[in-house]
Amino acid sequence: MGLNLYYNSGLFNSVGLFFFENTHEDQLDLIIEKEPAPEIQMQRHRQIGICKMKNNTIHIRALSPDNDHMIRKLIEMYQRCYNRFYPVESVYDIHYWKTHIGRRLISLIATNEDDQLLAHLALCPDARQPDNQETTHIQVLYIAYDPALAQSTLFSKISNAYKKQLHDLALRQQWDMFYCFSPIISNITENIDQVLLRDCDFIQTANMPAYFRVEKSEGPTHTDLFYDCNLSIMIPSIESRDKEVLLHLPLSDEDAVFSCAKALGLNRSSSEEDATHYALPSDTTSLMTHSFRTIDVSHSFLSPSLLHDTELVARKLSKNASERSQTLFVDIEDPQAENCIIKLKQHGFITSGYFPFAHGRDNLVLSKSIKDARKEEESRYQNFAGSRTAYTVHSDASHLGHPESVPAELAVRHLEKNEH
Repeated sequence: MGLNLYYNSGLFNSVGLFFFENTHEDQLDLIIEKEPAPEIQMQRHRQIGICKMKNNTIHIRALSPDNDHMIRKLIEMYQRCYNRFYPVESVYDIHYWKTHIGRRLISLIATNEDDQLLAHLALCPDARQPDNQETTHIQVLYIAYDPALAQSTLFSKISNAYKKQLHDLALRQQWDMFYCFSPIISNITENIDQVLLRDCDFIQTANMPAYFRVEKSEGPTHTDLFYDCNLSIMIPSIESRDKEVLLHLPLSDEDAVFSCAKALGLNRSSSEEDATHYALPSDTTSLMTHSFRTIDVSHSFLSPSLLHDTELVARKLSKNASERSQTLFVDIEDPQAENCIIKLKQHGFITSGYFPFAHGRDNLVLSKSIKDARKEEESRYQNFAGSRTAYTVHSDASHLGHPESVPAELAVRHLEKNEH
């Protein structure tokens, strides 16, 4: 009885895309590769992370893209676990799993001795890390489980099994951080994925309101559902915590950030200096944005010292939120961070949390959801319509026309003109 995960240790030291050498799941190579390494000799498979269970044997293994039967079981588990409410529609598509498993992500499934699928999570290397960054960050995603586990003691055993594997892999492969953006689906009674993360030593460091948008159709009716999102982090490497880092924050954000840093075991303190020079890698840009169109979310990384017009950038990002929820990661090691954050908040962004080490720096997470942006636009239009009505009352109505006849597009153009 034990917990079994097979991997090939020859190429498991650099970061990049996952792919499979062997499609036989009981002896499957899990390989991470950034640069071709033909000179590295393939080693024999060896079993790691044996975890004795008293009453049940839990097997953690990598799912092969060729195992259609188990992939269909996985899709059925998502349907039972989340109905059709999971915000990433791809999890219900067998083609997605067959083309991404082993190439873009590794799919780890938990099964019992009867090969019953109990839980799932995926691991994916952070491909957006700077090339000159030596640390390795792994994203945990697509957590799912058999709903019958909600009231079962078996779930804690599965959590402990995953925990042991993540810590063991991090130690062996020198992975520095795991992080997970997980949806909070309010109509699901048990957000067991949050429990699993907590059991695996993840610390919640951010909460983005109305982060995910899911469009649901019933006949001619279309409804937008909005889900909050938690960012949770686990830092297994003690070496990552040693360095003292000085942060530049508005006073109102210090307590929350330093509390998260302390929970993660990080040495962080507030900088009292108003530094004029801040060393950044030569390839750093002032604003780098990643858009995720399928879930209507954008992530933008800001380097405040490189922004030529913070007001213009803040206004543009705020306007973009009406089309896609915006999540910002502001470099708070940058001496200009405090002023930048204050300006962003003036345009409706709110502090959502803390994300250390992302793109080689500590970041304050700010967000503005598409839901809030549209409410803001509606309020602005109503204010404009109100001022237009007041003006018409005191003017020649035959010359100006009726206020209710003002086209919406005219109001929008008027607002945009006033913005500039």
